[in-house]
Amino acid sequence: MADYTAFTWVNDDGSGTTGTAVSATRMNAIEAGVHDAAEHNKMGTLASRPAAASGNKGWVYYATDTAALAISTGSVWTAVSPATTNPAIVSALPGSPVDGDVCYYQDAAMATAGTVWQLRYRSGGGTSKWEFIGGAPLYSSVATSGSTSSSSFVAIGAGPAIALPLAGDYLISIGAGITTPTAGQSSWMSYDIGGTTAIEADGIETFITNANQTLAAQQRTQLKTGLTAVTLTAKYKSTGGTAFFTTRWMTAAPVRVG
Repeated sequence: MADYTAFTWVNDDGSGTTGTAVSATRMNAIEAGVHDAAEHNKMGTLASRPAAASGNKGWVYYATDTAALAISTGSVWTAVSPATTNPAIVSALPGSPVDGDVCYYQDAAMATAGTVWQLRYRSGGGTSKWEFIGGAPLYSSVATSGSTSSSSFVAIGAGPAIALPLAGDYLISIGAGITTPTAGQSSWMSYDIGGTTAIEADGIETFITNANQTLAAQQRTQLKTGLTAVTLTAKYKSTGGTAFFTTRWMTAAPVRVG
């Protein structure tokens, strides 16, 4: 729209004062300005925001569900300012995010456990662009003791196990109290990653030189990148004799997801 030259409007009240002429040109310019302002300032949910394009360059959009304000450059939406109010809790990551967008993520299982993740979007973050900035890790434990003499990884009862709600990079921690009965042998705890069988490289080990050596508490944290939304399930084995495991636990802390 062309620049509009402002006029001083006055009433023609019959006193002899001449009012400003109301011309079609001037009124159409006012109408165009009102329409232009409405078109260039939009609001709605983040998912409803149109894709940035040359036709909406300069538009401003306010996302009512994340309280994020963004402006179109004609090719991407750029955050004007991060959200300054608490974003809504979502069970699916927002679509069409821009740098600086923040959300609180919680699926049904996390809601049961009282766990919420605060995530911030960064377009340069690699494959998984929602970076973790707050919240508790996912946690699973089995208090009862169990044993196995299997030389390959097997389950002992149920778990512990954790279902990852989102694909991404995670810090996975496991731990247990382990008793190895046979001298010169090892007992292992590891975990399946979905349909991929547990391996020693992801596990914790107790190796003894004397038979029935005292219970050893072992734990380990490992960064696992590029995981899909799968279930991690603890598995166990012994290279000789019957190994015993107690106070078994597992955590999964997100690094970046999406």
